Amino acid sequence: MPVIVGSNGNCTINGVSANFNTWSQSINVVESEVTKFTDLSRKVVPGLVSSTFTAAGTANDDAQLFGADAAIAPSVFQSSQVVLTANTGCTTTFAALITAFDLSSTVNGDFTFSLSGSSNGDITLAWGGD
Repeated sequence: MPVIVGSNGNCTINGVSANFNTWSQSINVVESEVTKFTDLSRKVVPGLVSSTFTAAGTANDDAQLFGADAAIAPSVFQSSQVVLTANTGCTTTFAALITAFDLSSTVNGDFTFSLSGSSNGDITLAWGGD
């Protein structure tokens, strides 16, 4: 059985120029209780599916972080297409609202960049590949 190796992973976010080297995602389902007075035990059904994610890495110096030089506008954070890859053929894809980003630099280190956000619509999980 093939093993997923972290070095085969990748993260791409449409409109963001960065070399991501780590990502994480949580997929959640709202639980709705539908227990009736006559039921003998609690009953729940699945509701809406949502996701939150974070990604981090180093920023490129050959391209703007969020496209053209300009003030950061709300449109930058809306409906970015996110593809998180664990291995060839093992991806999760969704539109996302970017809700936060952090920039960090040290004297002798890399200029690092991280962002986080929430899914905005359907989440496609394709799991199975080489």
